[in-house]
Amino acid sequence: DKIGQRLSAGRVQSIALRLICEREKEIQNFVPEEYWSITAVLRASQPPSFSANLVKIEGKKAKIPNEAEAKKIVNELQKLPFILKKIKVKAKKKTPPPPYITSTLQQDCFRLFRFPVKKTMAIAQRLYEGLEVGERGRVGLITYMRTDSVRVSPLALAGAKKFIQQNFPPEYLPPKARIYRNKRKAQDAHEAIRPTYFDLPPEKVRPYLKPEEFKVYQLIWKRFIASQMSAAQIEETEFEIEAGRYQFQAKGEVVRFDGYLILYRKEKEPSPVEKTSESREENLPENLPPVEEGERLQLLDLKSKQNFTQPPPRYTEGTLVRELEARGIGRPSTYAPIIATLQDRVYVVKEKGKFIPTDLGMYVTDFLIQNFPDLMDFQFTARLEEELDRISEGQREWRDYLRSYYQLLAEDLARASQLESVKAKGIPLEEKCPVCGRPLVIKEGRFGRFKACSGFPECTYRESLIKKEVKQLEEKCPDCGAPLVVRKGKYGRFIACSNYPRCHYVKKETQDTGLPCPLGCGGTLIKRQSRRGKVFYGCSNFPRCDFATWDEPIQQTCPKCSSKVLLKKKTKGKIILKCANPKCSYEEELPQNEEAEGDPGD
Repeated sequence: DKIGQRLSAGRVQSIALRLICEREKEIQNFVPEEYWSITAVLRASQPPSFSANLVKIEGKKAKIPNEAEAKKIVNELQKLPFILKKIKVKAKKKTPPPPYITSTLQQDCFRLFRFPVKKTMAIAQRLYEGLEVGERGRVGLITYMRTDSVRVSPLALAGAKKFIQQNFPPEYLPPKARIYRNKRKAQDAHEAIRPTYFDLPPEKVRPYLKPEEFKVYQLIWKRFIASQMSAAQIEETEFEIEAGRYQFQAKGEVVRFDGYLILYRKEKEPSPVEKTSESREENLPENLPPVEEGERLQLLDLKSKQNFTQPPPRYTEGTLVRELEARGIGRPSTYAPIIATLQDRVYVVKEKGKFIPTDLGMYVTDFLIQNFPDLMDFQFTARLEEELDRISEGQREWRDYLRSYYQLLAEDLARASQLESVKAKGIPLEEKCPVCGRPLVIKEGRFGRFKACSGFPECTYRESLIKKEVKQLEEKCPDCGAPLVVRKGKYGRFIACSNYPRCHYVKKETQDTGLPCPLGCGGTLIKRQSRRGKVFYGCSNFPRCDFATWDEPIQQTCPKCSSKVLLKKKTKGKIILKCANPKCSYEEELPQNEEAEGDPGD
């Protein structure tokens, strides 16, 4: 309340924001340094040709600071013989990863499909609660999706073993079931995320799932079955090559036995938003040629390349969850709402899938660190999680801990009450007013927060706080001609005029539910808004098809006519389910406090 209304702080939320803000400061303070790399393309007596990188000069790590030095080295290398001095061959096992827990599922769904954490959890919730699967009826396809345990029940281990025996050669099944260890802080109330029925592989249920549901189910299925398969056998080869005082290195890997990789390997990312050592590890290099130590290699080409050191990458949803988990902060159920809160408060915005803190987010973080350093300490939050675990396990008396925690909290609250409020004069920014040069501040008005000159009323300059924190579209506002932008408000994202508050135009959004039109025209039901802002659902083939309803469509089979869509209507405290097919008379009143279990269209 010292900063502004509708703001919030919390032991996990504020730590997550601090991570994002500190990463942004690292990026802002980063000074790139130029360096050059040199690669030789070589050929032995037998194919194929291969590449080797310059790694050492006179036994020390190669450091080439500029183009002139790179050219000098290339000229020298062209006159030197390349001799294969040493071959290192190492056999290694690559064991399968454990089944998914909440955080790893969220990370992979973002990495592979760019699904936000919230979307991943919504899809997993539907798979857990159950979907209509043909003659089997409504089936829950996965176990509970909020868990940090990799434990698997004996029944599920037996089911996985049977599936592997029936579908793969004997060598793909290890001698005994794989048992994975939980992290020390893991709560073991629920199993790992796994399929519930082993006779329902992904392809069998694909006709009954939406594309996004199939992607998540297939990921969970393959990861779990692979977790009980044999390890991959990999042969790693390394060549050490000398050319005068220069040492080159080439590495190759050959899969001698694919093991679990026959079913599950981490796929390439759709875009290079985040690259991890894990994902690089899976892209196995090409084979190196058969060659003997002491053999002279033919130089085919020398390539020099300019590079610059890179700042640390901004956090994505996937990498933020991974960082919080690694620090022991938060629980499986908290990651999605925490990320949503940071965006709802406009503490951060997303740009190309990466989090960027706003001026408000940076100020709030600095304010909290300065005034509540203990609550903003990474170790404090992690220790608190540990103490809560000890209390739940009966190893600590909860009253004693709450007493000590409250004493700390009371001191912080007393100190907070003495802090000066900045609401009236605004939150100071480092940015200068483009009109008069005074510092800009963030103020709060009737229509939300905005930037203004600290010299008001002498200087009346103001601008939208989120002008640079929205996605601008090519489409123009039909009322004033300014560009339209995507904003985020209390009820989610919407398209509005960038000239707000001078122009109040808001575009009425439509949303495809993916549910088939009950009239069988081949269209889908679209969520729309009337001129008065009331939500209704109409056919995508309008005006050729005029089906429309005020009631919410849900994915549930009608027991009378087998239509795939029912309509849910709330009236006078009652919930009525009726068939969306106008020719069918099926209607059912649900008992009080009971909701329809189908998948909502939106």
